[in-house]
Amino acid sequence: MVVFVSMWFYYDHHFPWSTFLELVLLPDLAMLGYCFGSRVGARCYNLFHTYVFPLLCIGIGLMFENEIWAMLGLIWTAHIAIDRSLGFGLKYQDNSSGTGLGRLTTINYICD
Repeated sequence: MVVFVSMWFYYDHHFPWSTFLELVLLPDLAMLGYCFGSRVGARCYNLFHTYVFPLLCIGIGLMFENEIWAMLGLIWTAHIAIDRSLGFGLKYQDNSSGTGLGRLTTINYICD
């Protein structure tokens, strides 16, 4: 549901879809934190995959009428919602493939 709401507002504000496609995977760069161990990786991933910061971006964008902040927040929110719908929850710090939404069978760590 969050995916559709984010994308509807994105569409309603006439933001460019090319920018959406270019930036939608950007929060996954937080997985580079796994190069410094599972604890740092999980913390980086979880920091960039909670709704707090994208909602702040949207709020700042609306409050100051700044379309860039609102657009980035909507893209970020959609990314998190897509991850959740695919089963990628927040990560545990114990070097397992477990998440808050269950155990993943895919490779989660890019630097192992």
